[in-house]
Amino acid sequence: MRHFVFRAPRFPADLPVQLTFENSTVTARCREISKDGLVLEAQKRPLENANCTIAMSHKGLAIELEARVARSDSKLDVLQFIYKSEEEQKGMAHFVSSLAEAAPRPGPRLIV
Repeated sequence: MRHFVFRAPRFPADLPVQLTFENSTVTARCREISKDGLVLEAQKRPLENANCTIAMSHKGLAIELEARVARSDSKLDVLQFIYKSEEEQKGMAHFVSSLAEAAPRPGPRLIV
């Protein structure tokens, strides 16, 4: 039986991310984000379990955090945020909520 682990809701995103690892910085794309981590697409990619730094901005909010590559597949990496303080955690929660508000939501449509 598989153990259930609660995961925070993820929101679709398409944001540029500065990803720093192994003394180099590359531009990547954030494809999904939550308060726990993000799904990233990059040309040059860190190894699984590697630590890195991510920096991104949206609507005047800028965030920079440490992260760990939790999982990789052929195209995408899943990064888990490493919070060093409650302030970082609150800042990311605010950042994610600003993205969630901006995301288009499919809803009911009136068909005539």
